[in-house]
Amino acid sequence: MAQYMVQPRSGHLDQHFLNFTYLKSHIRSRIILDDAQPVFDETQFVKADWSSFYPEASEAIPLNAPEARGNPVTISCFVDADYAGNTIT
Repeated sequence: MAQYMVQPRSGHLDQHFLNFTYLKSHIRSRIILDDAQPVFDETQFVKADWSSFYPEASEAIPLNAPEARGNPVTISCFVDADYAGNTIT
């Protein structure tokens, strides 16, 4: 499911619907969403200053955005660096 996260298209959404159709026909199968906070060793990441590449970059938060409700959410993305493993891309 994470193969096309960078630039998803409508065809990718159709493929996700097929995943859920599969789960619907396999009653004992399920998708699990883990609400635990991931633990990362921040020392393993290289800090980079991208401001010279994107000098006017800012978050696109509208001025009239509603007040946040509920618990905060952390989204994590892991990248597989195996360039030859996926023959499609």
